[in-house]
Amino acid sequence: MSKYRLTEQLGEGASASVWLAQSESGQSVAVKRFHVSAINPQTKKHWEREQQQLKALSHPKIPKVLDFYTDKVEGRTLPHLVMEYVKGVSLDKEMSARRYSLKDTSLLLSEL
Repeated sequence: MSKYRLTEQLGEGASASVWLAQSESGQSVAVKRFHVSAINPQTKKHWEREQQQLKALSHPKIPKVLDFYTDKVEGRTLPHLVMEYVKGVSLDKEMSARRYSLKDTSLLLSEL
């Protein structure tokens, strides 16, 4: 049984989906569920490398990594990455919603 209850899918990419979830304490968190099993040695290395890189990041505009776990989903053991939940529009949706000039895009990305 997971310590996190996934409540709403927020997005999906090629390698993972991101979910709004509730922790056992009631805290809202974002959970990134990878599509590939953690048991595969190659994907396990990729997942461990991403964990290390994300843990090393410390920036007010980047959600903090809180936890890592694996969970059975439809018979497969999948890795999950737990992060702070920051309510708002994803960068992808923001960039798609309106045209940014090169200057505006540079300014936006410089803030990250």
